[in-house]
Amino acid sequence: MTLLAPSTDYSDKDFDALRVRLRNLISSAFPAWTDHNVADFGETLLDSFAFTGDVLAKYLDNAARNSRWSTTSSKRAILGLVSMIGYVPQGQTASAVIETFTLASGPALGDVNLPAGQVVQTLDVAGARVYQLLAPLRIPAGTTTVTAEVENSTSATDTFDASGLLNQAITLSESPFLQATEMVTAGNGLFAPVKNFLSSQPTDLVYVIKTDANGVATITFGNGVAGAIPTGTITVAYKWGGGLAGMVSAGTLSSIPGSFTDSLGNPVTIAVTNALASSPAQDAQTVASIQQLAPVSIRPAGRAIARQDYEDVAVQVPGVARALMLFRNQDPAVMINQGVLRIVAPGAIAPPQSTLDAVTAAFVTTPYAQTLNLLIVGASYVPVNVTVTAFKTSGTASASLKASILAALAYMFSVLVPATDLKGNPNKNAGAPNPLIDFGFYMQDANGNPGGTINWSDVFDSCRDAAGVRKIAPSGLLLNGAAADVPIAVSGFPTLGTVTIIDGDTSLVL
Repeated sequence: MTLLAPSTDYSDKDFDALRVRLRNLISSAFPAWTDHNVADFGETLLDSFAFTGDVLAKYLDNAARNSRWSTTSSKRAILGLVSMIGYVPQGQTASAVIETFTLASGPALGDVNLPAGQVVQTLDVAGARVYQLLAPLRIPAGTTTVTAEVENSTSATDTFDASGLLNQAITLSESPFLQATEMVTAGNGLFAPVKNFLSSQPTDLVYVIKTDANGVATITFGNGVAGAIPTGTITVAYKWGGGLAGMVSAGTLSSIPGSFTDSLGNPVTIAVTNALASSPAQDAQTVASIQQLAPVSIRPAGRAIARQDYEDVAVQVPGVARALMLFRNQDPAVMINQGVLRIVAPGAIAPPQSTLDAVTAAFVTTPYAQTLNLLIVGASYVPVNVTVTAFKTSGTASASLKASILAALAYMFSVLVPATDLKGNPNKNAGAPNPLIDFGFYMQDANGNPGGTINWSDVFDSCRDAAGVRKIAPSGLLLNGAAADVPIAVSGFPTLGTVTIIDGDTSLVL
């Protein structure tokens, strides 16, 4: 027996639609019921059934959507789905910088010792970015200036009592957890991380660690058959914090809280600063990024053969946003028996050597042809310098006009899709590759030939649509000095260069 009349409208599952269908069904069965007053008890029951159907339909839709990694928008769901193929999403990382410590009060008579964990920070009234010393620092007597590395992280130590139970799980207290920073010890020794317990022996001191959607880490130990059971007191030393928000520009880490003395007890004053900007950091991998990279992780099948395989291996490495592998038949500049793997870091900056080394290490576990000379280098960036003459809308300040155009251009040239759009709304595809730019090899023309262009019209549209812009002057946009498209070679990657904004009403450079 069909309770509801058949419907080919698969979207009519909300309260109003269900109520109409239920009323029609009831009317067909009980034509004498004509009192549809809101106070009628039958109407109350009708509303209750329609409401229940609306809620159930929502839960069923969510369950269906979250059962596939290509459709889900839930971080919790995607983590569970990709764990079935052994994919471990990239976690949050911390930026670091070389900090200069200077005795502003002059050379001290004794050594000045700062412990590991000593904090230096920015001068922001709210939300100061905090960095810590990774190792003890000594300013020798008679010396005024030393340098040391500081990191945008906080150290923590958690202790737990070993329960003796199989597969004991412990949850770390601080988040977001920074991957691969933990040191786990128990009464029976130092434990090491493994991906799973499949190949673990009963005496192996190993554990599995997973981070949830909120950056909270949970450590699971073995069961005495696959992995040893910990004994005594379990101690976990680790670091947390980091992320994009913790990056700093040069000269901003200029505060060191606390009072200090030398080894003889004499008070000293310490000034701090960073001559350079901090190294790149990244937030935890987004849902969109996981949806893109999880399938890629199993595509090479443990061996790099095709050109795409090399790119798939590279983009799995933290700190790699884009990768391009070219052989001689794609780029005549590449030598015979050579392959050049070009790496783009988030922010379109030159990837640090540590990132290039990590990509190199990835190919130690992913074999490739021994006759191939694999060269791993940073991308060849093609700067696009923009000069735009814009007219303001009524009531728009010059500073606001400049800021909105700069934001629009930065958005267009972002290597990865930003977390929010230009109106501040969350981006569904945040963290995925920005489709507006790519290596020239992938910016193909209408005939599929590699080696595309940054289109003048696309940049024009970005500037014109920026908040506060009334119009762009005729011939008011130049890219690299010309009102024309910018060609991008097959190995090139476009990046935003200098931006010159001219107020169309005053002809003044903003």
